[in-house]
This record gives sequence, structure tokens and C-alpha cells, in this order.
Amino acid sequence: MVFAAIEQLRKASATPKQAEFDLAALINEIVSTEFSEVADKIALHGPQPLLLVSDAALLRFAICNGLRNAIEAVSLGTNKPSFPPVVITWGVTDVDHWVAVLDRGPGLSAPLEAVLGVGKTTKKGHSGFGLPIALSAIEALGGMVTLQAASDGGTKYELRWER
Repeated sequence: MVFAAIEQLRKASATPKQAEFDLAALINEIVSTEFSEVADKIALHGPQPLLLVSDAALLRFAICNGLRNAIEAVSLGTNKPSFPPVVITWGVTDVDHWVAVLDRGPGLSAPLEAVLGVGKTTKKGHSGFGLPIALSAIEALGGMVTLQAASDGGTKYELRWER
């Protein structure tokens, strides 16, 4: 598991390969292929299509990490049930593109510093590479990752990168 995570971290740190693609189609494909068993628990909201020039492979790393964490969080249960328990939104501003994953799980269980470093995790059986992989991928695109408590419970994981 650690070797696979190290290989993903290496790939996430690669020089971006810019190409035009549809962000909405990428997100739909990620949900239908990598999260097919829980796709009914995920709502998608954003402009379709949303054509942009960026590196789809790097974005895939970052989106999958946030979605994986959100799915795990809602599987822990929450006092505020909602359907769907995970929502992915995306869009564009005059300066950047963004993707946000919102979950209705129990929320952040530790300060952000406790989960951002390589090998740091609050979850049993995890390598602690997920957020560093996402961070490396988005930083390669000139962007940033934020993780914060959602205003109505749960967590908001947001990716923003340059247009």
C-alpha cells in the first residue's frame, strides 16, 4: 500500500500535461467508474459541459482523494442524515476553476495540520498519503486545496487552480 501511494505521489508531482477536456465529463466518469458502488449517494451539480485546458490526470488524483474521504466519512454515520450525503460541485470564475466535495459525515476530527503531512493520518489502516497526493497534484497546476468544517456539519474539501 505504501509503495503504491509513493508511486501516486510521484505521478501527482509531475509536470502538468495541458489538454482541453470537459471537467463535468471527467467528474461523471470518476463517479461512475471508481465509485460505482456508491454512486447513488453522490449528487453532481455544475455546468455541463465545462471545457477547460488543464491536466485531467492530476485533477483525477485530487478529486478521487476528496471523494474517497467524503464517502468514508458518511459511512461512519452522522446525526444529520441527508440524501444525498455527498455532493460534488464545480465551476469557473474569472481567475480560476474549482471543484468542491461536501459531505454530511461527522466533520473534521483533527486540526488540518494533523492530516496534511506525508504519512499523517487520523484513520486506522490508512497510509497518510491521500491529502499530500491531492495537494501535490493541485499545486502542480498552480492551485490549492482547502479542507474545512462545512457550515451545516460535515466537511468541505475544495480544489482551486489557475485558469
